[in-house]
Amino acid sequence: MTSPRDLPPSLRLATESLRSTRGHVLQLRRAFDRSQIPMLIIDNHGVYKEANGPARLIFRMSLRELREHRLDDLTAEADLPGLRDAWTDLRRHG
Repeated sequence: MTSPRDLPPSLRLATESLRSTRGHVLQLRRAFDRSQIPMLIIDNHGVYKEANGPARLIFRMSLRELREHRLDDLTAEADLPGLRDAWTDLRRHG
């Protein structure tokens, strides 16, 4: 698992900003919407539920279109094994 110290500065700041909103839904929503870092929210089944503007721009899809996909639908074939390992770890440890 990647340590926050290993992240690029902009991503580290975004991560810290989101962590500081834990338990505060409105602050989380504001940080998510304002971030210039592409972010997606998925449910327990890996279905996309939310996407901020930069994420929708990268995928060239509306939120409605993204909600028709699962996490592995938009992941490169070569990255699927790592994604599955990360998903298992996330589900197991949070």
